[in-house]
Amino acid sequence: MGCSSPAHRHTQPTQPTLKSLAERLCDGPLTSLMALQRRAEAVAAEQTSGDELIANLQSLVSLAQSGMLAFHEFTAELQAFVDQLAIEQVEKPTDAEPADLLLASWSATRPRRVD
Repeated sequence: MGCSSPAHRHTQPTQPTLKSLAERLCDGPLTSLMALQRRAEAVAAEQTSGDELIANLQSLVSLAQSGMLAFHEFTAELQAFVDQLAIEQVEKPTDAEPADLLLASWSATRPRRVD
């Protein structure tokens, strides 16, 4: 599974979809992590020392923090998507009788006996 080129992407809809979230994951956290990996490989290959090494390592820290932020933002967006789907599922009309719904609700929330 590869990321498609950003030039082929459309603007993100106001209501996220599973597809737009997958694109967002590719554009955000995965891109940041791939940049971190490439930069880490470059730093290792350079074999620098002293102040130059510290500066290179600090750039890795910055990339890692950026990646964590992108992943955190994506995770919050994904959670909001899941929450919205759950709300829509609960609000969806059903063919079940009210008594059946009450029984199902009670069964799901009642304490379980532990033997």
